[in-house]
Amino acid sequence: MDFIGKLLLLNLLTLSCCLPVVTMGAAIAANYKVTQNLVLKIDGSLVKTYFRAFRTNFIQATWVWFGELVVIVGVVFNLLYLIPTYYGGTMGIVLTIALTFALLLILGICNMFFPFLVRFENRLITHLQNSIYLVFKNLSRTLLVTIINVLIIALPIIFVIDSPSIVFFWISFFASVVTLINNWLIKDLLISAEVKREKAIE
Repeated sequence: MDFIGKLLLLNLLTLSCCLPVVTMGAAIAANYKVTQNLVLKIDGSLVKTYFRAFRTNFIQATWVWFGELVVIVGVVFNLLYLIPTYYGGTMGIVLTIALTFALLLILGICNMFFPFLVRFENRLITHLQNSIYLVFKNLSRTLLVTIINVLIIALPIIFVIDSPSIVFFWISFFASVVTLINNWLIKDLLISAEVKREKAIE
């Protein structure tokens, strides 16, 4: 199967496994595992790799996904309703900027969490601590990754795409392309962590 075919199949698997909302975290984690293997040039069956990662990371990925969902809903509710309704002028602007930055950080932490979750075995709290550390150590890169993600996911809304063929193309690839870009942009961090782990084992 060629590279484009793999991305298409991966996207289909991810969207299918996201249909029950409770499995979205595991579906995202499995997506990251497959694209991580593509970036690191690790061979293996795409389908087997996907469902092995889905099963292995289900509990930790689900907890983080629900936590992320609750925070995102809370922040968006504040940005779209509470701040415009109850705050105006300078205070409203300051709160909007602060919450937007906080939202980007939360998304950034999750963008670090999932790649390292599927690469290394650790307790959930350890993964979260490492993700937060990496986000602040690589803040500019984290924000770049997060903004790219948001732009890709929101592409049809941002650019008001009304062409069915373009929308179909976007639906066919967006989930796998997002994780592929994320893994590619933090590839050096993954390799560095792998080297440190091997030295620690020795």
